Amino acid sequence: MNIGQASNVSGVSAKMIRYYESIDSSHAPPDARAAIATTRGRQPPRVPDHQGAGKRDSARPALRRGGLAQTQNCDQCRSAKSWVPPLSARDGQARHPGISLGLAFQLGVLFTAVNLVWEAFQLPLYTIWWSEPWSSIIFALVHCTVGDLMIDSVALALAVSIAGQGWPANGRARRRVVIVTTLVGVSYTIFSEWLNVEVRQTWAHTELMPRLPPLDTGLTPILQWLTLPGLALTIARRW
Repeated sequence: MNIGQASNVSGVSAKMIRYYESIDSSHAPPDARAAIATTRGRQPPRVPDHQGAGKRDSARPALRRGGLAQTQNCDQCRSAKSWVPPLSARDGQARHPGISLGLAFQLGVLFTAVNLVWEAFQLPLYTIWWSEPWSSIIFALVHCTVGDLMIDSVALALAVSIAGQGWPANGRARRRVVIVTTLVGVSYTIFSEWLNVEVRQTWAHTELMPRLPPLDTGLTPILQWLTLPGLALTIARRW
């Protein structure tokens, strides 16, 4: 008997039968074990009754359409019929979140667009805008935008792996991911600004750049990571 026929006879869904066939069927409820045995060409396993334990189903038929026969009053059988697989079996995606290719593409486009616009507007706050030729300015703009995209990607991956259970479908999970992504981005920006401005002197701020103590971190890069990750993730959700 194939799985479809066993499902029609036992009342157990074909999907459930396949699930229990893939694991240790000894943990399955009685009706599911009986259906699995039927598909494998064996006698259905014994089920408890009120006449005496150990009677075989062949002597006392236990399977029929709609559920168990002659054992409807058995507490164990009633609990078995109401039993459902654990969350890990019913909703594996909620416990093991992931990013689809379509969503990854959308986020990549959005992260690139919003960061490119932000970097272009904040360039006059750096000395390169006033002291370097246009070729250097354009190179710096592209370089910084690509760097922002890489930081966004790493921050989002960490956020999903740490706090993304149920993301992106679950509202609370979306908020957790936005918060963690923002915190990772802000933390890295503070470190990067200190390293490149104070230590390596790779770039420098003009007098127009507002600064934050204690490391004289530029204000606009911090605002960039406080606003853009959440904005991009919200737009991607509504896209």
